[in-house]
Amino acid sequence: MSRDIFTNKKTLPMAEIFGPTTQGEGNRVGEKVYFIRFSGCDFRCAWCDSEYTHRVTPNTKYYTVPQLLDLVDALPGKADGIVITGGNPALYDLEAFIHELHDRDLKVHIETQGSIFPSWLRLVDYVVFSPKPPSSKMSEKYDKSNLVYELNKFSRDRADDNRENGTSKTVIVKTPIFDDIDYEWTKDLFKKLTHMDRKYFSVGNANSSPDDDKETVVQGILKAYGWLQDKVLADDDLLDISVLPQLHALLWGTMTGV
Repeated sequence: MSRDIFTNKKTLPMAEIFGPTTQGEGNRVGEKVYFIRFSGCDFRCAWCDSEYTHRVTPNTKYYTVPQLLDLVDALPGKADGIVITGGNPALYDLEAFIHELHDRDLKVHIETQGSIFPSWLRLVDYVVFSPKPPSSKMSEKYDKSNLVYELNKFSRDRADDNRENGTSKTVIVKTPIFDDIDYEWTKDLFKKLTHMDRKYFSVGNANSSPDDDKETVVQGILKAYGWLQDKVLADDDLLDISVLPQLHALLWGTMTGV
């Protein structure tokens, strides 16, 4: 999928906006945040839990930056962070939008798979890269050596920015683990990432269909979490990895808009 078909547009395709809610993954897990999810993705992961964001269709609603900001301003309650995800938000030019969110004193979180590294990512307060392992059926879309290079370069540039500007913007990597093959693929990748602030193994949710009931989702995640935690605890090669479940799935199952 060509990135140009997205970045040349003056409007942005949005799937949903909601909150305040709880950040369910990564280094800000448990924090109260808003969420905005863009439509359009250059991947088609086998176990994606947000397939409704994959495609930009004739029914997709497009918004200008001022229109999106009106939606942000209308969100209820109060939170000091907003998570921008998808789909893949790195497909779009979000520089103006991010500046406006910062003007509203919102910390900006971005979640992306690391297939594209737009220049505006350096503006983001919390960048979460989530490379997709073999179980996704998408890992062949990465040149792994190039992925390592780009992630390390971004992390070094972020560290330089922080030193020069007195900021504390972070960059982390988080990969969902479904099986032993994912584990070894991710372990090899993480060993080569030398400048990340944090590294996370995230428990894969094998029950991500909207038809799966909450109890099935919760029990599946807890079982997978025990399996993954046991592997990491027994692995003397892993000393800097945090293992997290999907908190949002434990709380709400496969519900959207929460």
